[in-house]
Amino acid sequence: MGRNQPERQIRGGGHLSLQRHFRLLGRTGQGDRGAVRFPSRLAASLLPTGLPLPVIRGPARGGIWLTGAAPGPSKGLSVLWNRSEPEQLEAAARLSDNATCCFDIGAHSGLYSLVFSRRAKRVCAFEPLPRNIAWLMRTLSWNHVSNTTVLPWAVAGETGFRTFQEGAHSSMGRLDSTGDIHVFATTLREFITREQLFPEVIKIDVEGAEAEVLRGGLEFLRERKPALLLSVHGTVCRNECLELLKGLGYSRIQPLDMRGSDDADSFRIES
Repeated sequence: MGRNQPERQIRGGGHLSLQRHFRLLGRTGQGDRGAVRFPSRLAASLLPTGLPLPVIRGPARGGIWLTGAAPGPSKGLSVLWNRSEPEQLEAAARLSDNATCCFDIGAHSGLYSLVFSRRAKRVCAFEPLPRNIAWLMRTLSWNHVSNTTVLPWAVAGETGFRTFQEGAHSSMGRLDSTGDIHVFATTLREFITREQLFPEVIKIDVEGAEAEVLRGGLEFLRERKPALLLSVHGTVCRNECLELLKGLGYSRIQPLDMRGSDDADSFRIES
């Protein structure tokens, strides 16, 4: 399937005035993160959840983002000005440019899937939590994305049914034996072998189960060395993942959140 081009026109007359309004708010915060944060929260309190708004800056510029698609009091409005994980999104854009296939593991509401879909030929978005799947589908639909497959599964170290624990908000759910949501889990090895899809870029953000995801695809990672965008959760998880990847031959490990590798929780990793 062909890749998607950025949206150039906001549909619906009411959205055009909103577009001008949010561009104005974005200018007030140039060079001053606090100035952007305040009007974003103020605007969020006045806007209904699920309102489609134009992304003004960053790799998703020209696309549509829905209020409330990301957790927090600002309803995810920071996405409009590229204030949410800007280094990570820029890395996602660079790595996926002209890629044949990208995996978004822990896709949540679809921001990374959207960035991938505009640059790669095909995207697989893995997200097991039903409420997140609904947001993910809406994000892709509003942006007319046709090259992304949504898979309502977890990715883990073994294939089978698992229990999933919802977190305090939608981005904090994780596989947990005490969870009350039953989900199907696949492994990288199983999925890649069955579908014969070989991702060149894999983004992993699964609330502490990152090492389990990696262990489920050791042979593929060792042989193919796809680029990784890895978010880790805690010191133990960070050390476990980085040591595992170094053992597989990955040598270029770049922190993406303005901290040294001993404290960072987001990485761009290549062989």
